[in-house]
This record gives sequence, C-alpha cells and structure tokens, in this order.
Amino acid sequence: MKRIAVSRLHLPDGTILRNQVVEFLPHTDGQLPLVGGGWVDCGPCSARFYPLTEELACTKWFGGDFYWDTLSAELSI
Repeated sequence: MKRIAVSRLHLPDGTILRNQVVEFLPHTDGQLPLVGGGWVDCGPCSARFYPLTEELACTKWFGGDFYWDTLSAELSI
C-alpha cells in the first residue's frame, strides 16, 4: 500500500476537499478493493481518500492539488 497526503483534492463534481489522504493498494487474489471515503478501481490497483486528521506513519506529504478524475491515467504504471 502507498499513501499520500494532499492539500487539496479536486473531485469530478467540482468539490474541493482540503487535507486529504489518498491510499493506493494493488489488487491481489481474494482481496476486495478498498472502500470508505471515495474509491476508484484503477485496473491493477484501487484507491480511496479520506480526511487527514492526524499524522500517519509511512505517508508522503505532497501538498498542492490532486485531481481525482485523472487518477486512472496517473496510475497506469
């Protein structure tokens, strides 16, 4: 799992959420996609977001803006 924190998360409907955590988790056999907050299935992985309420271990702070609607293209790695 990879986890980043961003200052502003832009959702497809135009909503802007401040101080959000975005988690990425590769799919494995028998493992359900992430749920909770908002989530998206990006082929080889799934992602979700939720509010940053406390310091989280192993979370990289990116700051700035992250656009949720471009997530599938960004994760095609």
